Amino acid sequence: MAQWSNDPSVNTLIYQGGIHGPKIVTVDNFYYISYFRVTPNGHIPFLQKVNLNGFAEWPYDGLLINDRNQPSIYRQYDIKVDNDNNAVLAFRNEEAYTDNFYLSVYEISSEGEFLWGEDGKRFDLSGYKEVAPLLTINRDNSVTVMAQAYKKDSLQGYFNIGVNKYSSSGENLWEEYSIVGSDSLNIVPIGMVSSQDGGLIILFRIYDVIYPYSYSDIYVITRF
Repeated sequence: MAQWSNDPSVNTLIYQGGIHGPKIVTVDNFYYISYFRVTPNGHIPFLQKVNLNGFAEWPYDGLLINDRNQPSIYRQYDIKVDNDNNAVLAFRNEEAYTDNFYLSVYEISSEGEFLWGEDGKRFDLSGYKEVAPLLTINRDNSVTVMAQAYKKDSLQGYFNIGVNKYSSSGENLWEEYSIVGSDSLNIVPIGMVSSQDGGLIILFRIYDVIYPYSYSDIYVITRF
């Protein structure tokens, strides 16, 4: 018997409590639902697996991804499903009550295994702060991560783009992170797709950093 209701006014309860940023991705025979639970000290990421009948297959609280309480909200994060039905998540991770934050990237199997280790992979650009990650799954099941990055020592806070690529086993495929950016313009990522030959096409927006911030309607496509 399914748990889904035929009444649109009756919802299927996945978790009851304070949460932020719920997202859902579909797989052949189930769904992944990710969210951040609100705690007195910050926000903690969880993942739940729900079958086609609407029943959660993991504990009621969901699978705890990272138990590090954060003093600030995770404003943007991303979740995708790879070619083996594993969930891939990327979110900002912050050392509590410091100005040091970076991105964490996790790959979790449908059995709840942390395939890239309990701490995932750390995406940390030297001299930059990274926020708002985006993910894409490539044909060879590798994972590309793109994030907005800005220099830690820049008073103007120029936005750039940081990109990195991991194999399906979590190996860093690029010796150095790639940076798309400028010291006089803000560059904001919009989206990315993988090309048929294994390359990457990214789309971003450019605007002036000088007040009153002359926004550009020009979209630029760059291929790696």
